[in-house]
Amino acid sequence: GTNASPHIKLTESGDTREFNIYNDGSGNGRLVLADTDDTPDTEIVLADNGILQFKTANTERFNIASNGDISFYEDTGSTAKLFWDASAESLGIGTTSPSSLLTVAGTSDLAWSAATSKLQISRSGAVARLQNYESGSASTNLALQWEGGNVGIGDTSPDNKLSIRAAST
Repeated sequence: GTNASPHIKLTESGDTREFNIYNDGSGNGRLVLADTDDTPDTEIVLADNGILQFKTANTERFNIASNGDISFYEDTGSTAKLFWDASAESLGIGTTSPSSLLTVAGTSDLAWSAATSKLQISRSGAVARLQNYESGSASTNLALQWEGGNVGIGDTSPDNKLSIRAAST
């Protein structure tokens, strides 16, 4: 198994779990909580390149690089979905290359929620929408068209430079 020759192995009599501390032969130090069949459940790896990795079920969950960058991975452990760029002091959600203080990349809407209200930023085609939702009422829209530069207040499809529509009663 992955911990065939641990330097330190801790087990309890009759227990099926063990704690191992060892060097994997590649210059990496490992702390492993595993079943006695050597299948790692939880693993902390201090790699020789200075990266500190945290794994569960043999899947990377997050790591801290020697330069201070921090990556949190999605459920398969293959793609960083939340990334802190330490040198630029920037946070990326859905990107490992944040271009501003906060960079959000992806196809999902962005929303801030409170107990009775929500502010949501969404995009549909060439129109970006900023919507305010209040509990028990319809949304209030501010729509910005990327192409053409039209702005709509209460109008999700502005056809003029500024379009204001009152809520129907």
